[in-house]
Amino acid sequence: MKKNGRTWKTYVAALTAAALLAAGLSACGEEGTSSTPAPSPSGEALVLQTDSDLSLFLHNAVDLWNQGGASLSDDFMPVEVEKLPTDSEARAAALQQTRTELMAGSGADLFIFTMPSPMGSEEPAESLFSDPNQTLRSGVFADLSDYTKDDPAFAACVPEVMAAGAVDGRQVALPLSYSWAFYYATQENLDLCGIADADLSQGPAEVAETLEGNAKGVGNAPFFATYILPALPQPVDYDAGSVLVTEDEIASLLTTFRSLAVASSAATEESGTTMTTPFLTYTPANAQSDLAEGQTPRCFPYLSTDGTVSAVVNTFAAVRGNCAHLESAYAFLSFLLSDERQKEIDPGMEWAIPVDTNAQEAAAYAAIGVQEWDVESGNVTDAEKAAAQSYLDSGKPLGSVRILTDADWQIANMVPPYGPPDEIDAEETAANIYAALEANASA
Repeated sequence: MKKNGRTWKTYVAALTAAALLAAGLSACGEEGTSSTPAPSPSGEALVLQTDSDLSLFLHNAVDLWNQGGASLSDDFMPVEVEKLPTDSEARAAALQQTRTELMAGSGADLFIFTMPSPMGSEEPAESLFSDPNQTLRSGVFADLSDYTKDDPAFAACVPEVMAAGAVDGRQVALPLSYSWAFYYATQENLDLCGIADADLSQGPAEVAETLEGNAKGVGNAPFFATYILPALPQPVDYDAGSVLVTEDEIASLLTTFRSLAVASSAATEESGTTMTTPFLTYTPANAQSDLAEGQTPRCFPYLSTDGTVSAVVNTFAAVRGNCAHLESAYAFLSFLLSDERQKEIDPGMEWAIPVDTNAQEAAAYAAIGVQEWDVESGNVTDAEKAAAQSYLDSGKPLGSVRILTDADWQIANMVPPYGPPDEIDAEETAANIYAALEANASA
């Protein structure tokens, strides 16, 4: 490729405004429709399969790519979006057809999917890849390493996150966004509850034990199974087909979190109020209202048992292994990794942050409710700067990163999020979680 994400900023800026307006009027179109591709020399188009609930980030990127044409890349080919149906029966049939085509080396050229979030309470629609980490090892996707090694857009991405799309040194998928769990609080409430920074700078079990002694300061106690996997550095070895954590280790975490939840419930009942300091989350959404009230938002890393932050890839892209237009397919994916496109990933809407390090500051500000034009004009307060930086720092030190799976959602929902914590059997739940991990590892 002879043009990259750093060379078209002025041109794209004008197109972005038009695309945003179009998106506001037409949303993402009807199922099975796509943006009108610009003509290509060969008269062909790359077919991109994705879900029907196309994110604004991807919707705008496809429109801008198709409108920009060869001015964006010498390897340009238009992209035609093929959306999966939302009706369960039609979706199942479409997914089966896609799987058959993939194995036969036919069908769509590109795939972009957002995996079900562990924070979702409703059962998600069937995924094309129940565990993408296994699919990446199947050989159905193209090795993009020859393109990524010389691509400035790829080089600007977080290395640990991009490694989640690599198998045996082959870059077979490109993560587009990722997320991590962290503790959120305001400094004022931390002070009120007598909780020091050091109290939150330990492993999950130690933090839970510390907070149990001061239950009045605990809201949204971290007993939810949603936070069990982030507490583990890497639960599955896909190459060996084994689970790297024992049922006893999972049960121990669940038991610790359960006692914390019980203590929190008792303190809440006694005081008649619910404190929200600190609590676990995947987004600093509360920061906007807290800042408006003159509070000081703080984010703290939710450290796994090895002392690092465990993260997950929410959205990833891949190219069919025998795609006839690999250069053009990668040119479009590189466009998605450019600063300008990555800045459109909204952490508030997608509970994820861009993989592009140059876009993360803007994303952090967006996550706490600060508009891009305020950031660009320097109209940002010291409190907002500190809150945005605190959010970014809560993702460090970054340890293991893996792509989300259907099992993550299932595990997260094995424990009722607001059920009586003292009625939950930690050993039984741990056995169920282990079984779900084992099923993924041995698939």
